[in-house]
Amino acid sequence: MFVNIASAVLEAAAPADAQAAAVGNGRGAAPTNQQIVDKAKAAYSEYRPAVDAVTLALVNTVKDADMADTLVRLDATNWSSPGVSVSIVEPFFSSSEIAEAVNVVRRTTSLSTLSVGAFSTSLPQQVSGPGMIGWAAEPPAAGRTGLILDLDIFKSIVTPDNSTNLQYGLWLGAPDTLHDRVIGFYANTTIQGVAVNLKILLTQTLQPYGFVSSTGATVPVNVGVFAGATSQWRSA
Repeated sequence: MFVNIASAVLEAAAPADAQAAAVGNGRGAAPTNQQIVDKAKAAYSEYRPAVDAVTLALVNTVKDADMADTLVRLDATNWSSPGVSVSIVEPFFSSSEIAEAVNVVRRTTSLSTLSVGAFSTSLPQQVSGPGMIGWAAEPPAAGRTGLILDLDIFKSIVTPDNSTNLQYGLWLGAPDTLHDRVIGFYANTTIQGVAVNLKILLTQTLQPYGFVSSTGATVPVNVGVFAGATSQWRSA
């Protein structure tokens, strides 16, 4: 689904793009743009069936008329409020779309952590925001861990759509281990008429870390690299 886009970025990305993500690779040297896109493409290729399944679940969810009110409520959530409840994401975790994606993930990988959230400007105080926030889990387990993905390049260029603002993530680590600095690359595409942004996250040593597909958070530049961090904010 996204391999051709990854290849195009590898060929067309400018060296200046990599400087935004130059956070070091653990040995004191910043990764080059070429290294980032090569490793991102390899990460996607390794986990492609699972990433595609989660992305398709995202698309099917935002096209589901029965989920329209739930999407609007998710977008309107004030995540900085102490009263925000995990119940806001439960309709997504319990959906048939997520269930189908989980089946594919289990058949094709050893991964088990998924996340559901949205792009928001109302993040908890420990994060400068705006960014992506939600809950991570290992379905069908009932436990939920609050998860924030804070990316530098997305702070000032994202335009949310309250009717389709949704993020589905697939992670290599358990929910309570996701508190790291990350780098990676993103690409925009359209699937079944729905605009989708795929973020491929890597560790600072350029190992696969996670994948986040999103709708309703428009990024005007079709491809790019980024730096950021994951963190927890609450458990349930």
